[in-house]
Amino acid sequence: VYYRSFMAGRALGFLLPQGVGDFGVRAVVQRATGSGSLLGPMAAVGLERALDATLVALLAPAALAGLLGRLVGTGLAWGFGLAFGLWLVLFVLLSRPVFRGLAGFLGWLAGRRPAGRLRRLRLGETAEAVRRLAERPGPLWTAGALTGLRYLLIAAQFALVARALGLGAVGFLETLAALPGAQAGLMLGLTPGGLGLLEGGFYAGLRAQAVPSDQTAAFVLGQRVLVTLFTLSLAALAWLLPVEGKGRGDG
Repeated sequence: VYYRSFMAGRALGFLLPQGVGDFGVRAVVQRATGSGSLLGPMAAVGLERALDATLVALLAPAALAGLLGRLVGTGLAWGFGLAFGLWLVLFVLLSRPVFRGLAGFLGWLAGRRPAGRLRRLRLGETAEAVRRLAERPGPLWTAGALTGLRYLLIAAQFALVARALGLGAVGFLETLAALPGAQAGLMLGLTPGGLGLLEGGFYAGLRAQAVPSDQTAAFVLGQRVLVTLFTLSLAALAWLLPVEGKGRGDG
């Protein structure tokens, strides 16, 4: 259910502003194929966005040092590793009081017995789930570690696109250094699929690392075509796969 809603949001995000695809389409699709409320999917997207935004912010200094040539090769890899370690510790330490406060706020809203459609948000259940999360640091460490792994896989995806296009000047570290700027543009969610914003971030980041302009242009155009085709193919596959869970309470 989660994967189907995620891919639907990504696919329709090529036609709609990315924020609409994530917060609107994903929540509606997950609600339609599962049995949970709209609040759960929207909260999950919000948490993902918060994790991505804070991680990009902590990685930005290392990326900037790489763009300016102050960190290269092994030094750049160490810079990213230390930045991620700092982010992970801060995330676990700070998210617990934030989640406690959020659980209290949701519990207060549930106590007011909101009328109409707000009842379907299941505020009381959500508040209890958030409260349990705040008291168990294990899942927080896991979520942080998986966020870092996801970030590395995104960088690897773009590096492999460059390799498929035969662009020898665009390697993994070059992609990793340019990625925070590209991700920042994508997370704004103002254009369909981050069109123009993602490409602008990559173009500026790769050119700052002295990647030839012809290879940079080929990369920003090629990645848009290949990633779009790849995403649409996975979305079609996800929609064809059988999905269980409707009516079981686990959507």
